[in-house]
Amino acid sequence: PQTDVGIYAAVSGDNGATFGPNRKVADHSCQCCRTGLTWASAGPVAFWRHVFGRNIRDFAIAGLGGGPVLRVTDDDWEIDGCPHHGGGIAADGSGHAHIVWFTNGARRKGIFYRRVAQTDFSRGGASPAMSEPMPLGDPARQAGHPAVAAAGSRVLLTWREFDGQRFSAWAMLSQDAGASWGSPQKLAEAAQQADYTLPLLDARQALVVWSTAAEGLRVLPVAEGQP
Repeated sequence: PQTDVGIYAAVSGDNGATFGPNRKVADHSCQCCRTGLTWASAGPVAFWRHVFGRNIRDFAIAGLGGGPVLRVTDDDWEIDGCPHHGGGIAADGSGHAHIVWFTNGARRKGIFYRRVAQTDFSRGGASPAMSEPMPLGDPARQAGHPAVAAAGSRVLLTWREFDGQRFSAWAMLSQDAGASWGSPQKLAEAAQQADYTLPLLDARQALVVWSTAAEGLRVLPVAEGQP
């Protein structure tokens, strides 16, 4: 059955001094997965795990100013419960959206990246062009909880893995808005509990923030120009 949970939003146009009214973006979202937000070329958009049909928990995008709910993953993950594993979204300088997510669906399993071509998410019409899902990480090492950041034509992906003994932080960097990617980079390891990774990116540097029980908070540089 579909959920009784929905996505709501309130938008500020004055740097948070005031906010517009609460507005329902969509019914039937997944109960607990985090919601991703970004500001695309046509305005703010949300990215969340949605319940399609009877109980398919794939991801959707919608503009916060109105517009249709666009299904942007087709993994066909049918599960009667929340996976507690939300996705991430970022918009680059050309207005393309970059999404990352986890699935255990019938069509694919693991964590993935996809580029959603520039579009006005507040309007209807044809669905935007999307790249094929690109797998990330090693499923045998429980690769999960991916995140994404974008700045100009640069896009940074990061995720966490666990081999049964040690956690590790990983990253991949694109210089051309996701058209091509450098090699995956293992940035650090941790022998005890470790938080999820957080990407930071601008025109000059790519960084991953990672907090672990033994080493504390670290800021890890991502190497540029990887083949």
